[in-house]
Amino acid sequence: MKKSHMIAVSCLLATSLVTGTAAAQSDKYKESGKNSEASNKYEKKEQEKQKEKAEKEAKKAKEEQEKQAEKAEKEVKKAKEEQEKQAEKAAKEAKKAQEEQEKQAEKAAKEVKKAQEEQEKQAEKAAKEANKAQEELDKQAAKKAKEEEKAAKKASLKSDTYGNYKKYEGLLKAIERLQDKPAGSAVAEMLKAKYEMLLSLDQQKQLGDVTEKDAALWAAAGILEKDGNLTDAASIGKEALRANYKDIAAYKKLGLLYKKLGKQNLGLYVNGEELEAAPILHNGRTLVPFRSISEALKAEVNWNPADKSVTVTRGGVVVKLIIDNKIAYVNGKEKVLDIPATLIDGTTVVPSRFVSEALNADVQWEPDTGAVIIIDKEAMENTEASATTEANADTQ
Repeated sequence: MKKSHMIAVSCLLATSLVTGTAAAQSDKYKESGKNSEASNKYEKKEQEKQKEKAEKEAKKAKEEQEKQAEKAEKEVKKAKEEQEKQAEKAAKEAKKAQEEQEKQAEKAAKEVKKAQEEQEKQAEKAAKEANKAQEELDKQAAKKAKEEEKAAKKASLKSDTYGNYKKYEGLLKAIERLQDKPAGSAVAEMLKAKYEMLLSLDQQKQLGDVTEKDAALWAAAGILEKDGNLTDAASIGKEALRANYKDIAAYKKLGLLYKKLGKQNLGLYVNGEELEAAPILHNGRTLVPFRSISEALKAEVNWNPADKSVTVTRGGVVVKLIIDNKIAYVNGKEKVLDIPATLIDGTTVVPSRFVSEALNADVQWEPDTGAVIIIDKEAMENTEASATTEANADTQ
């Protein structure tokens, strides 16, 4: 039962009690025979007093009821506010959880996108490197095909008769036919027979003294140059260079013939053989194609696209270069380059001095023509030893 109801019941009981008491008192007076005006007055006064008391108690109960009602209303209001506050807090927490969930989802999406972009980047990089490696293979295949075509073309020009040869090819054929004589003497005889009308007595005498193949060939090149046949002069000059590739002055002679023909590129020679790949002037430094030189020196060359490295193996020496890195490795030992190995137009180039250090070759520079001359030290030593042996045999 509610407290307000209990108060109301108490008030009713009090009123009943007062009325009962008054009635009992009245009965008392009646019994005693004293039902006088005074007793009526007293009774009335007592009733009014009890009534006033009852009204006060009723008023007090009412005020208490109102107070309890107000308190209950406040408690209800407070409970409602607390409920609303809890609901608002729960809504905020739910919103925060939703935002955190969205944030995590966005972060996960970004990471997935980043991983995908990285994967695509790696795939693109791998594709580029594979394409580059394929281009290098295609380039080497094209070079080989060109060399084979050149060799086939040269072979097709040969004939059993002297008259079907170009001037310089006829001279070379004469050397082949007269193996029992010194090569230079054979060429000298051909020159005197072919160009007697163009030669002075002094020139004829000089030719008569020629015994070395390269000297005779250079004499032939000089006559062809004088005759205006610069192309043939340059071709026979190349043969002269092959005959004696240690003669540094010969590279200058050939370079000057090339200049007259309009060729301005720097020459690159390995053991007298001119390479198609030329040196490159880069930031004031002369760089040379490492693969072409290595292959000309009969070295094994391998390209690794994974770490962009070139590995060259020759005679027990293993050289490893890494593109855009100044550190090279020769038999596992570090070598510091002046400038790093670099890719220019798909070709790995290095400072020319590194070739001599890594591949046991002598590297020289011909200042007038800018030619880079590379001579295999081991081949040179073998040639000199062979020449010494032959000379000793002749004296015995």
